[in-house]
Amino acid sequence: EEADAEEELDAEEGEDAMGASVDEAEVEAEAEEGEEEAASAELRAELGEEEFEGGRSEIHAGVQVIIHDDSEAAVNGVGLWLITITSNCTTADVHKMAEHMPKGTVPEFEGDPDKGGLCTFIMNGTKDDIVDELKSHKLWHLRPIVETDKKWSLIPDKEEDSDTDDAGDFLLVETGSEGAQGTPPSWGLDRVDDRSGQDSDYSPPAASQGGAGVHVYVADTGIRTTHQDFGGRAVPTLEVLSSQRVVCQQNDTNCAIDRQGHGSHCAGTVGGTAYGVAKQVTLHAVKVLSDSGSGSFSWF
Repeated sequence: EEADAEEELDAEEGEDAMGASVDEAEVEAEAEEGEEEAASAELRAELGEEEFEGGRSEIHAGVQVIIHDDSEAAVNGVGLWLITITSNCTTADVHKMAEHMPKGTVPEFEGDPDKGGLCTFIMNGTKDDIVDELKSHKLWHLRPIVETDKKWSLIPDKEEDSDTDDAGDFLLVETGSEGAQGTPPSWGLDRVDDRSGQDSDYSPPAASQGGAGVHVYVADTGIRTTHQDFGGRAVPTLEVLSSQRVVCQQNDTNCAIDRQGHGSHCAGTVGGTAYGVAKQVTLHAVKVLSDSGSGSFSWF
């Protein structure tokens, strides 16, 4: 009987201990939930939930989430979400964002800030998924910025037929570029090398060496690197028209090629022989806009 009584007492004590453990876990969970709600309330007071032209902002798990109306996430319910920490971030911090992703979501991109990249993580999922992702990270050393992917497009300089193979030459050829600076030079060049007035001349400081040794990366619709105005100084470099990037071989003139015209025009302004400000720079074609001139923030 004494043995039975002891067993009963032990069982009761075990149940009490288990109950106490469960109660403590519940209290901790409620406390964490309360902290999240308090953080969200504080952020709402600071930033507010609001609608703006083309989208809205919401507060979830103490983080502001920006939702663009034209994003796939808003239109179809599932799409890309960008989580970005603007400073004091390591590659390990980015990798942690992929460690506890909600079931069914897909990681699309991880930045590499340790090597100079952005502290950005991109995932594919629903709004509920991104909220769960944010809740899985209890402590952010710096509050992230979260927003849906967004479509964007360039503002054309003028109307032209972008469906032709010669579109990349359009703006350069139209100006009469024959591989030499005009005499007198264009108004823009004449003005940019003087502190005041114009003197019908463009002569940048000799010490600048025309930008020799400088590398300029033109992120646009690409560059028609074979155009004579670039004098062989334009090279195919990178093409990012989806979540998969293509690193160009320098002899592959079809990689990051401009079939729209805008990128070649901008490159000509930077470093073209006829109208370029820095006529000796190396120009790198980085294609982040399609041949129609449209793209996505996540590509960029």
